[in-house]
Amino acid sequence: MMMLAYASQTYYPVLRPRTFLMPTGFGTLGFGLPAAIGARIGMPDTPLVAVCGEGSFQFTLQELATARQFGVVFPLVIFNDKTYTAVKRVQRDSYSGEYIACDIQHPNISLLAEAYGLAYHCTQDASELERVLVDALSADRATVIEVPVEVERW
Repeated sequence: MMMLAYASQTYYPVLRPRTFLMPTGFGTLGFGLPAAIGARIGMPDTPLVAVCGEGSFQFTLQELATARQFGVVFPLVIFNDKTYTAVKRVQRDSYSGEYIACDIQHPNISLLAEAYGLAYHCTQDASELERVLVDALSADRATVIEVPVEVERW
């Protein structure tokens, strides 16, 4: 399975210009949340969903405060596999499965959402995720949606 960002870039159907924002090159960790805030402010009437992995989320999680303080409303979907997937994959392939600093300690995302006064949902069910996204697009505050995933068995 490809990593989230690469899969999104490959499979997300982009139908109009300025409707898919993704860092290229080195896959800038932490881009998604602040980019979503900027996109929402810049195009307030365009539906927006931010998607990131939990490692990337931790680079800029403090921007949840910005979203709340300025009333920036959008769903943030965090796919959580508890590791830096790309780093772990390179270590698996290059160093015979000897891993260092790729499995990460992650915060309780529900408590972070609560601390910032944001809505929170956790689901692994695609139908439920769709329903939660639809609800979040018309919510009165940002919604953090955690999706626990098992990308690979290491």
